[in-house]
Amino acid sequence: MLLSLLVSTSFAASTPLLATPLLATHAELPAAHPRATNPPQAPASPPPAAQSNATPPAALPMPRRVTHVVHAYAHFSADDTELVYQSNANGDWDLFVCALDGSAVRPIVRSPAADITPVFSPDGARILFVSERDGQREVYVCARDGSDQRRLTENPAHDLHPVWSRDGARILFSSSRGNASPDDYDLYSMRADGSDVRQITRGPDVDTYGSWSPDGTRIVTRRVLAGTSDNEVVLLDADGSNPRNLSNDAASYDGWPVWSPDGARIAFAGGGPAGRPPHRIFLIDPDGANRVALTGPWLPDGYVYDTQPCFSHDGRKLVFTRYRPGEREIAELCVVDVPARA
Repeated sequence: MLLSLLVSTSFAASTPLLATPLLATHAELPAAHPRATNPPQAPASPPPAAQSNATPPAALPMPRRVTHVVHAYAHFSADDTELVYQSNANGDWDLFVCALDGSAVRPIVRSPAADITPVFSPDGARILFVSERDGQREVYVCARDGSDQRRLTENPAHDLHPVWSRDGARILFSSSRGNASPDDYDLYSMRADGSDVRQITRGPDVDTYGSWSPDGTRIVTRRVLAGTSDNEVVLLDADGSNPRNLSNDAASYDGWPVWSPDGARIAFAGGGPAGRPPHRIFLIDPDGANRVALTGPWLPDGYVYDTQPCFSHDGRKLVFTRYRPGEREIAELCVVDVPARA
């Protein structure tokens, strides 16, 4: 069953927009996805070949709309009753919290700069996010209500996509520090107070959207393979060694991987070449087996572009962002039930 938190608010003309699905269409996306391009608008309906080869929509869980504002990058609270997300409904990127049914929306972080990609701490007391308020993308932390905002990184390079370790002791993030190009990112970790920064991966590939396994022994990341535009989901040991390509499809744009709470599966977004729709949410085992689609390739009015999945802490639901067919100014947050293994 799919619960969709739809926000159909237009963005300012100055905001570069992606193609359409459920929550937020945000200007930050191109910069936050190194070497990615904005997907073109989806065709009004899938071609006959796609219709004949794709899984019928009726066979897949149906998302249900949850919100009525423009947002993206949602993350569940520790008790799975709320979502924190970014929204540009007020003209720039701010952070909001809402109930799981889309009600009780309240702003928690607002500034003249972009505040993006929020993540609740494992105990639900704090929120990690990225802000451009000092001219660079830096990692910040705040209390659950948005108070006590503190910068954790301070570097002339960009720092992106922070996530907590299971015990909340360390933070995994992507950074372009030390690289010749601002679009070349490696994975780093640091203590929760910003100290003890350690580099995990070192080029020539580009690594973003890292996610620790629940036991902390492995990392899954979105990797752009060196010298190509090939985006793959890659599994690493916690020290960055022993890379294994899980998605292994040069024709598909795969990324945004996240571990399930029990460590048994990984969710990621994948789809057409160069990020073109359809773009769907998939589940896969950590060994690369049992890849299954969780969302369908199209809606009645055209292809979907689903991205940015995140599991609930009980593993029963998954929230993601959907850009809708034929739209470049509307996106929605959706929550879908995760099917049990057969």
